[in-house]
Amino acid sequence: MVQQLLIRWANMPTTEATWEYKDEFELRSEASFLMEIVDTIYNKLDHKEVHLPLNMTGMWTRYKEINSWLDKHNLEFLAIYGMGGNGKTTLAKYIYDSVWKTFEYASFVEDIGGRCKERNDLLEVQKQLLKDILGGKKRKIPSVSRGTGKINTRSKIIITTRENTDNWFYFPYRRCQKYEMRLLNYDESLELLSRHAFGSKIPISGFEELVLQAVQYCEGNPLSLEVLGSSLFKKNTIPNWISQMNLLEKDIDARIQNMDYVIKILDPDYSAMSGIKTLVDSCLLSVSPNKKLMMHRLLQEMGRNIVRQESVKFPAKRSRIWLSNDSYKILSKGNGSKSIEGLALDMKMLLEQTSTFKPTNLKTDALENMDSLKLLQLNFAELNVSYEYFSEDLRWLCWHGFHLRSIPFDLYMGNMVAVDMSYSNLEVFEPPMVLQSLQILNLKDSHNLSEIRNIFKIPHLETLIL
Repeated sequence: MVQQLLIRWANMPTTEATWEYKDEFELRSEASFLMEIVDTIYNKLDHKEVHLPLNMTGMWTRYKEINSWLDKHNLEFLAIYGMGGNGKTTLAKYIYDSVWKTFEYASFVEDIGGRCKERNDLLEVQKQLLKDILGGKKRKIPSVSRGTGKINTRSKIIITTRENTDNWFYFPYRRCQKYEMRLLNYDESLELLSRHAFGSKIPISGFEELVLQAVQYCEGNPLSLEVLGSSLFKKNTIPNWISQMNLLEKDIDARIQNMDYVIKILDPDYSAMSGIKTLVDSCLLSVSPNKKLMMHRLLQEMGRNIVRQESVKFPAKRSRIWLSNDSYKILSKGNGSKSIEGLALDMKMLLEQTSTFKPTNLKTDALENMDSLKLLQLNFAELNVSYEYFSEDLRWLCWHGFHLRSIPFDLYMGNMVAVDMSYSNLEVFEPPMVLQSLQILNLKDSHNLSEIRNIFKIPHLETLIL
């Protein structure tokens, strides 16, 4: 391009060349004229195709949904938000790589949260940003707020965050378009996993069912698809895939719950309303239009890993026991502790796995030490001894398939907010005491139930399911 430009200039008649240059010089300064020539040549020479890496699967579709933002002069910010690992940074990089040459200056600053640990770290990051977008010029910045004022309002700024941005932009001159990052759909997930596991867009013959399980487990999260696919690539055999799938899906419980139901049970001990809002704002939890709480199973597993660290070797010392296998061992050996706040046992599921478990081997003695127990699930379990050891702090009791014909008189239910005895053998339900706190009673599909006595002992009952 430079050579062609020089040839054309050299072949021009001297008078014509001189005249055109003088005309340009009269209209603008020599410096600005030369700058335009340099920019033109630079853009021509720097024009190159952007080669997208494998993890860009699905990004073009999402880019098309928001590319109009670039043409809107009244929108300075684009905030891409969502749960961790769902492709926010990848999408931002895709947009940056696609359009950066249309801007005079550009900057891509990664991992701001990781780089800003000390007091002045954010200021240093901002200095680097301003240096990039001001053409390499260094400016003295006394504070972050002063540095923000040096950013041209015609700039386009992309922010990625795990937090909801509803309350970020109060000022009319800082206008923002929000985009909630969508997880990958089935076809996109299949392609991304296959690329990392097999090096192709589709699975190898014979692996189709296993790939389907893996895709369902990851639920459209790009990072988990990449990590899982890459780990399986090292040993791509069907037995290894089966082993990994069995390990991943062990006791995964992806049930959803109604938000109002959860708040009634957890308040006031866990400040449920504010806790749910914090989780939603941090994109760790979502609420559907019909008020169902939903959490990605990988986030559930992350929470469980945090609880495991409370006591790696001894489940009885953790605050929550969710694996039925662990709960069975604790209840059959009487190894309860004051640390336990929640315990879940599903004997029906355990018996489907192996016949070595006995539903009658469970002892209420184990509950004696669980003074902090607030949430208890004993589905299809049989306890045939004293019930006096149940915690007085118990707020939620879920006992599907309750085996007795009536409620034991020594079962303390004074602080229970919700009782679920669906599929029970109850013939008569009679409260053993006045249940001031009970609001929800579920006796669904208790086909032997013929009578509910003394319902006046449940003065605040709001929901009765039969």
